[in-house]
Amino acid sequence: MEPPRDPVVGGVLVRLSEEPERRERAIEALVSHPAITMGPKTGTWWPLAVVAENASEGRDLHAWLATLPGVEWVEVVSVYFEGMSDDETKESAMEVMA
Repeated sequence: MEPPRDPVVGGVLVRLSEEPERRERAIEALVSHPAITMGPKTGTWWPLAVVAENASEGRDLHAWLATLPGVEWVEVVSVYFEGMSDDETKESAMEVMA
């Protein structure tokens, strides 16, 4: 039996809409998502910690963030994927959350 792997953890900045209703809907969706922890905002930018079980789930989360109404830009700042196997890391390290 394989030991459990560490999750993939990403640091992400999102720029939210300046339109209050769109921004509030986006914030509600982000706050309610179990894989996302929001940090304090700076202007229209919000830092997020995003946790995924694997690279594929990380890419799915990135796609969801990028298409969420009220999110105008998604910038991946860092990705921690130490728990991935060497083969998995070499093949998907650059694809995680991209």
